[in-house]
Amino acid sequence: MGRHVFAGRLTKRPEHISRCVKTLVPRLGLVLFALALVAASPPAPQRATQETELEKVTRQAVKWLSEYVKINTTNPPGGELPAARYLRQILQREGIACRTVVSEPGRANFMARIAGRNRHGGVALVHHMDVVPVASGSWTVPPFSGLVRDGYVWGRGALDSKGLGVVHLAAIVALKRSGRIPERDVILLAVADEETGGRAGMKWIVEEQEDWLRDIEYALTEGGANIVRDDRLAYVGLENTQKLAVWLRLTAGGEPSHGSYLNREAASHRLVRALDRLLRYQPGIVITPAVSRYLHDIAAFQAPETRERFLHLEELRKDPDAVRRFDPVYQALLRNTIAVTVISAGNATNSLSGTALAEVDCRLVPTQDPHEFIETVIDIVGDSNVVVEPVLITSSPSSPLGGELFEAIRTVTHSIDRQAVVGSAVLAGFTDARFLRERDIVVYGFDPFKASNGNLLRIHGTDERVAISDLEFAIHYLSAVVSELAFSPHRATQPNGVTLTHP
Repeated sequence: MGRHVFAGRLTKRPEHISRCVKTLVPRLGLVLFALALVAASPPAPQRATQETELEKVTRQAVKWLSEYVKINTTNPPGGELPAARYLRQILQREGIACRTVVSEPGRANFMARIAGRNRHGGVALVHHMDVVPVASGSWTVPPFSGLVRDGYVWGRGALDSKGLGVVHLAAIVALKRSGRIPERDVILLAVADEETGGRAGMKWIVEEQEDWLRDIEYALTEGGANIVRDDRLAYVGLENTQKLAVWLRLTAGGEPSHGSYLNREAASHRLVRALDRLLRYQPGIVITPAVSRYLHDIAAFQAPETRERFLHLEELRKDPDAVRRFDPVYQALLRNTIAVTVISAGNATNSLSGTALAEVDCRLVPTQDPHEFIETVIDIVGDSNVVVEPVLITSSPSSPLGGELFEAIRTVTHSIDRQAVVGSAVLAGFTDARFLRERDIVVYGFDPFKASNGNLLRIHGTDERVAISDLEFAIHYLSAVVSELAFSPHRATQPNGVTLTHP
């Protein structure tokens, strides 16, 4: 309401005073009536000063992440039980139903559920509690200190994936505190053993604890790939498929001897030659529909030369060396990769042992046959004294882009930035999403973080940390997505993309 200013001089003439009184009395009556209404009305809510439940949860999340990171869940051995207990005590205080189940001694999986009005269309928020080992001597802070400093929470797991887990935790707590009953179930799932294949974690859940996934049709987990430009989300990449992992163990045998003797057939020498042949092998370029779509989706955000390559991938067959000019992440999506990660032979400088061992991490482009690839490796090794055996073989199912979950993410993303593009992503690594996709659950690797993209190289690396400002952004972003999906009636998606209200 605008301000009105009156100015002038009041004369002392009686007739003038009489006219003024007749004019002002009705106006004063209206003013007094308005004041009475205001006095009778309750005070307007002070939105600018009142802290919302989501804001309270966001503030608490920094403490939660710091404490969560302090729980050492290095895998091997994992020891996720204390981490599950930590999540449980937070959620029990909020009155959220939860369960912890031990899959192996010291290994635990955790589930919390907010029940919805309907039986179908539930969504799971999935992260893993285990973390990879630490070379602590290279860190500038103790890796399990959970230190809060310089605007960051530091520690192993802050990015992979306890930070994401706390974002999920904050979203489900905020949902509970809102007092609203969602249309569909929302569950938080914290699992063990993701870093070494999921045998005691998600694989165990789908085989032994499948009631946890009752009525769950959607899931969000790690693995999304965003592009940030000028501090804004330019591209939100939803991971909907990933490369296959084929982990191999090579065991070489030979005659042990003194290190001073010539022994070309020693186990360690056989193994080194076999690994050399493997590393010299150059797998061919393989362009799959999923990878083609992903690189086409992100072409607009690349430098001009790379943009043209991404838009015309078939031309790479004529110039395969051009792939080497891509970012290593994109190179890995276009061919099978082989990395020697573990080598072990002997225990004394002057002795040649009878056995030598290496472990090799191979990642195959989606659609590749892992058993054919293993046969190729055996042929390349070309030594009957070097045994090649698989340690882990994963699958590569995919989720369709489209439907309720996709639209919820797109709606919320466009509320943040109308120009942001929501599209696909293919992951060079692997996550637990594959176990859920095998059950026909639609799973997206969704990264709700923004500013931490520059820190992604710290995943599995030194001084892993997440920005507090980015943690806050992620909580608000993910909570909005969960709310958008959870409070919309479930709709059954047909293969042709048409959606019908579920009976």
